[in-house]
Amino acid sequence: MSDQVTSSGNIAVSHHNYKAGAVSFSGPENVDGGVGATGQWTTAIGEDYGFQLGGFVGGTDDHGLFNITAHGFKRNWEKGIIGIVGSVSSGTTNHDFYSNNKNIENGKVIGRLGIESSQYWHRFNIGGVMGAEHDYETSRTGFYDRLGVDYYVTDNFKTGIFHQYTGHRHGGGLKAEYLFKSASDTPLSLYGEVNDGKDYPLTFTVGMRVLFGADGHRSLQTRDHHDYVEDFIPKRMGDSHRKSQLMITPASGVGAGSAGSGSGSPGGGGGSSGGGCTDPSCSGG
Repeated sequence: MSDQVTSSGNIAVSHHNYKAGAVSFSGPENVDGGVGATGQWTTAIGEDYGFQLGGFVGGTDDHGLFNITAHGFKRNWEKGIIGIVGSVSSGTTNHDFYSNNKNIENGKVIGRLGIESSQYWHRFNIGGVMGAEHDYETSRTGFYDRLGVDYYVTDNFKTGIFHQYTGHRHGGGLKAEYLFKSASDTPLSLYGEVNDGKDYPLTFTVGMRVLFGADGHRSLQTRDHHDYVEDFIPKRMGDSHRKSQLMITPASGVGAGSAGSGSGSPGGGGGSSGGGCTDPSCSGG
């Protein structure tokens, strides 16, 4: 990268950084779409460690959606990042909806705790997050992950491919983000993601982010290695049917700032939800 932050040395986070965005997500005719707002705040803890707090608030026609994600991590911006991430995703509803003839009156709450790691290698970021997720409505606990590879076509244009396992289902997709150069301290990026998989609805996500706190001339790749981590935030909470689903979108990029991810996602930083089928008969997904 040609615009590393040499004045700050090799520290985990270059500044107090803020990121805010808006997002829209949609899918097939029988899958609700919606809109939402994302945000992240990241700060250094000494030279080697950092902390990030991020989240998402939004909704569909029938559902309110919420996520909050916290990261504690150690990072070397030339080599990579390792850390611990925890999140809570919630979907509320203004009317009852059904899953396998089971009435769910109070929506869905999913808690996640995992380990995140990403290796920075030239124009590649390789890594992700994996851990345990707990569905408080069904009292089920399982494994989740979101693992992928990001490639910087240019310093300001990133593409990526990822796999995810959550809610006892496999999925995956493609993503991209472009940062517009700016002479100010508040550059803008646009991003998109396509997500699909067995027993998952095909979903499309597009959004924009405004970045605060770091020098405006710096590239997307530099920001991803100095400023943020991804929030893993699943897109889907709710039942096993493709109707009456709650959708949540990624907020940012693990070691990639895309996301993302986002959120997890709840991020970082995007992906499909950990809600999954609410009936034990489909626990094998």
